[in-house]
Amino acid sequence: MQAKNPLFFFSELKNRLSAVYFVLIISFRDNSVQLQQQSQEVILKLPLNITDFSQMNKQKLQFGRYDFAAFGAFTAYALCSLAIPLVVVAMGKELDFPLNDQGQGQAGVLHLVRSLAMIVTLLLCGSIAGRFGKRLSLGTSMLFMGMAIFFCAFVTQYWMLLPLLAIAGFCEGTCEGVASPFVQDLHPDAPERYMNVAHSYWSVGIVLSVVLCGGLQQIDVNWRWIIGGCGLLAMCSSIPFLLRENPLKRYPESTQ
Repeated sequence: MQAKNPLFFFSELKNRLSAVYFVLIISFRDNSVQLQQQSQEVILKLPLNITDFSQMNKQKLQFGRYDFAAFGAFTAYALCSLAIPLVVVAMGKELDFPLNDQGQGQAGVLHLVRSLAMIVTLLLCGSIAGRFGKRLSLGTSMLFMGMAIFFCAFVTQYWMLLPLLAIAGFCEGTCEGVASPFVQDLHPDAPERYMNVAHSYWSVGIVLSVVLCGGLQQIDVNWRWIIGGCGLLAMCSSIPFLLRENPLKRYPESTQ
């Protein structure tokens, strides 16, 4: 038996429960034995649908190259998005915008530039993915995001951060808008299960960012090494997307 779509299951469950509620209200109000029996028949049919749904969830998840590429993209995206805020205090002291001495505004501008660039790309990412394909769009974005964060480790003045973070923001917008549809296209039969797993790697990146960036600063590792390392990891995450495809296991859009 083919497993039912989970959305169909919940819709059917809602409808049956509504019917049970309606029948029970009328039957107890009118003290009708016949209606009470009808409500019991409706309730007895529910476990069959629940069994079908549980059988669907028992199907083993099967991950491939592009699933792991998406996991790396979500992790690297989270890592790079938090790396700058976590080292901004040390960065401010060295680049002459100390946060404890009227440097908060300059630090805020860094985040503003990055966020505005991200919003612009979110509005355009559908067109970008439609023109160049999700795989190449996502891989290229991860590469340039990593490069931008990596070169932040070499800046000598505050203003140099602005164009680099704008580039990172553009690429983060593409990752934000394309990564989920990328995973969805890999598994059209059960996209929600695979997307849940992929999205969990955002949390993995958050934990890694806090633990690594915070921990390394506690042992006096310079912020430049931390930012440079995050950038390198993001660049590495682009490799599975940009490598030549296996002719037997192409990304779905390549076969259309």
